[in-house]
Amino acid sequence: MNLNKLIRSKQRKLMVIILCIVAVFVGVLYFLNRHAAEMSGSKSETAEAAQPEPDLTGGTVTNTFDGSGQNSLLVDAQRREKQTRENLVTMQKDFKTLQDQVNVVLSNNQTLQQSVRELLEKLAQQNTQPQFPAAPEVGSRTEYSLGPLPVLPGQIDNTLLDDLSIKNKNPDTSFWIPTGAFSDAIVIEGADTNASVRGENNLVPMQFKLKGLVHLPGNQRTDRLDNCFVTAAAYGDISSERALPQLQRLSCIIDGKHIDQPVKGHVAFYGKNGIRGVPVMRNGKILGLAFTAGALGGLGQSVSQVGQTVAGIGATASISGGEVARSAVGSGVGKAADKLADYYIERAEQYHPIIPVGAANRVEVVFIEGFRAKFIEDEEARKAEKPPTQTAKDSARTQGNTGLPPDLIGRLGDATRLSMDDFVVPVSGKGRQSSEPTSQGVSP
Repeated sequence: MNLNKLIRSKQRKLMVIILCIVAVFVGVLYFLNRHAAEMSGSKSETAEAAQPEPDLTGGTVTNTFDGSGQNSLLVDAQRREKQTRENLVTMQKDFKTLQDQVNVVLSNNQTLQQSVRELLEKLAQQNTQPQFPAAPEVGSRTEYSLGPLPVLPGQIDNTLLDDLSIKNKNPDTSFWIPTGAFSDAIVIEGADTNASVRGENNLVPMQFKLKGLVHLPGNQRTDRLDNCFVTAAAYGDISSERALPQLQRLSCIIDGKHIDQPVKGHVAFYGKNGIRGVPVMRNGKILGLAFTAGALGGLGQSVSQVGQTVAGIGATASISGGEVARSAVGSGVGKAADKLADYYIERAEQYHPIIPVGAANRVEVVFIEGFRAKFIEDEEARKAEKPPTQTAKDSARTQGNTGLPPDLIGRLGDATRLSMDDFVVPVSGKGRQSSEPTSQGVSP
């Protein structure tokens, strides 16, 4: 028997044995993968049956998301009743304080009315009895203060007022929210937060609606931020299984005025930072396919090595067409399986764990940095205000009751600092006076 034929027959037998082993191995991997998929599916169905999704639209939601809301309803009702009682006591105290303030204002008003009546009586007496300064003696130096003449009964007062000076300025209606203030809120827009290693760089938007009173330091409360909207950006923390939102902006409409400004804070759920959720991983199937493809690639490389003939030094060996075909099939299958495994690995890297947060959850919004809530309309009006060019006091002092035009009074200057010598020059001698005009004024 030829040696080559014997070797060829042994190689064929070995090839058949290897193919049988490969077929058995592939079959075992297939059944194991299928069994594992069925087991994971049954486990997920069992977990879903054991932990149904909470009713986020109307039912109560607990921090474990197990759907049991029996104790939560009772606790919620007790909390609301306690909050109602506290609000009633606070309203009674505020009402009593306002009543005391009203009484004080009424008493002050009566006192002011009495003082105004007394001042009006004194002013009427002074106007009915005008006083004129006595004529100075010749040669004596007398100073006069020329102010506005009093208005006698029957005369018309021509005081000039500037409406810009008496125009009511816009009051400061802004209010301060101190550090640590918190309020109940409802999740308006949920999110599937990214819980991967780079989740902090891939934030997702969320939106909350403030409800009820804002709790301030000193056991104080305010309802100025009721029904306001707060936007936030959130990411997931896989270790604590919580979504961590960070507040960004606050928007309100109060009495027709708008507030839109950045804020800093976080969201708490049942006394802890972040919103509790159930982590979700969706890359298990992709990893199984990548493993199968890698195993097939290894088997293909092994099959391609079966048909190779090893010869000694100086010897020659002929390769048949069957060996070439086996080597080609094994190499092709191995390379294709390797490429498929790389593809599945890249696809699996795109999957990352998420922590879903649904809408309608009740949370607490905490402001970690105080801010002043400013109305946009008031800020624009304050910037548009122009300073008055002339006050009513200056206008009245300029015009007065003299009846002279303002330009003439401006040429004459301020007569309140002038003396009689600025108008009359006495003549030295024995009671003799000159009737000729001088450069400074006229002599009597």
